[in-house]
Amino acid sequence: AGFGFSPNGQICLSSLGIQGYQEVVHPFHNLVRMNREGQVRQESNVLKRMSDKHGFGIAGCLRADLIDLLKEPLVVNNNNSNSNNNDSVLKYSHRLSHIEQDTEKVSVQFENGLEETFDLVLGADGINSTVAEQLNIDHSPPIYSGANIFYGVIPTTTTNSNHPDGLVYKDFQNPLLKRRNCVIQGPGTGEVIFFRVGPEEREHLVWAVTYRSPAPPPKSTEWQPHQGDTNSDQQQQEQMQRDALQMVLDQYPASHPIHEASAMTHADRLLHFGLFYRNHKRIWSKGRVCLMGDACHAVLPYAGQGANQAIEDAIVMANCLSNQFGPTEPQLKIEHAFQEFYKQRSKRTQRVVNLANFMDKLYHSENRLVHIFLDFFLTQFLRGGFIFKQIEKELIEECPIQDWDHYRPFRKMKLKVSCEAKNQ
Repeated sequence: AGFGFSPNGQICLSSLGIQGYQEVVHPFHNLVRMNREGQVRQESNVLKRMSDKHGFGIAGCLRADLIDLLKEPLVVNNNNSNSNNNDSVLKYSHRLSHIEQDTEKVSVQFENGLEETFDLVLGADGINSTVAEQLNIDHSPPIYSGANIFYGVIPTTTTNSNHPDGLVYKDFQNPLLKRRNCVIQGPGTGEVIFFRVGPEEREHLVWAVTYRSPAPPPKSTEWQPHQGDTNSDQQQQEQMQRDALQMVLDQYPASHPIHEASAMTHADRLLHFGLFYRNHKRIWSKGRVCLMGDACHAVLPYAGQGANQAIEDAIVMANCLSNQFGPTEPQLKIEHAFQEFYKQRSKRTQRVVNLANFMDKLYHSENRLVHIFLDFFLTQFLRGGFIFKQIEKELIEECPIQDWDHYRPFRKMKLKVSCEAKNQ
């Protein structure tokens, strides 16, 4: 799967010295607004202007690439410490079953029987957080937004040694699907969006369409294939998925690019699920355990901030924990750090959640006046007006890294060129 990697997420990684993301993202320059027929209505290079101005823009990234970047330092450090595989700092396929803590430690048990003890535990385990359940923090279930989403991923390049540049490109017919370095979106049953993710040699086209529904799809059709499913079960799930998708596609004219995109999506790259969010939790921690990311501030996808806010959380949490160390107080004050984390993150994440909920209502309203307001809202963004400036301010100036200007890539490039010029 892919996501929109926005300036605040990039700034946070850059502040840690992780610049490798620049090699695995697909930068966005233009924002293209379609009408309900799938024809271009408006277009602007507002995203490129943002990138040129700040050095950080919006780009498409494969989640797997981001995970590889983040885990690389951990793997290197683990290998350098001559640890055996059983002592690896990264463990996979471990499902949490129980947490028990006292004033000095936290014991964590997994379903596979493993038990570990830590100084503290951070639960970044998503909207259906087991950690939150174990801490007895807010047992209310996630809130269904009243909308579902179809989400597809199409590989657009494949390697071929017989081709001049070693790559073969997907031959789309619709001109909008051929376009690179842009976000293409518009109205319909909800929001329709297309964008590319990943470096050119592993590039993918991501598309999504939302629609109103009184209930989320059955669990059996949310993700596939399921472990243990027979071929008959899998075929039935795929057919149910395709039937539900066809009902949505029938509401778009044949000329709309959503038809070609869906037809070129393999069944195992098509997801169908309900969109949920949570009311902001008023408590994020207990004792030596704290929640992060969607576990405490789950957000709908319309703001493109789920992964980016989780990255911000990690940066702020690290700073809060680090600030509790001192020459006169060597003992880590974990609870104080968690309280400070909540203080610094609660209001900002609440604004992001509220924005996403607001966009959800705009996209799925049947009120004509609301549609007019949505057009005004997005037109202002495309023109770089007040709406754009407010979002730009929220993404960059309100980012937890206050000296973000120090980390922008082209600034470092200019400094390097300047130093080289002086040395000549």
